Amino acid sequence: IKITFNVNHSVDTEAEPELHENVDKPEIGELKSKPSFKVELVRGQTTVSLLCSFINPSEQDDGYNDIFGIDEMSIYEGEWNENVYAVSGEVVDSYLYDLILNYLEEKGISNEFVEKLSGYSTAYEHSAYIGLLEGLSKFVSGK
Repeated sequence: IKITFNVNHSVDTEAEPELHENVDKPEIGELKSKPSFKVELVRGQTTVSLLCSFINPSEQDDGYNDIFGIDEMSIYEGEWNENVYAVSGEVVDSYLYDLILNYLEEKGISNEFVEKLSGYSTAYEHSAYIGLLEGLSKFVSGK
């Protein structure tokens, strides 16, 4: 099992800021990195590739508590290339979709794992952001 993700453009606030007329700075929710991530399940020369992303609480289906969903699926032999067919998770049969989520959970890719992935991603993104600010400061000051 191989999981990859990129922290660029992955930060979103937990809640919309509340705006009040007499407050200079709005209250902003906690900044969390919630990157899309790819899960590759490899057996021999065959790879099942699943592109997943976080589900906003407002978009969750009633009765389901999944915090991530499958955006795209593909299966291929050897190396991936641009001719590999990929299907959107939205058009996959709901029973098959649930079976795949259950399979992922059996392999350890559960809500708990994805929450930990978000925590790790948030910490890494925060350190990268600080590095960007330090580099920008040095650049502007001419050092």
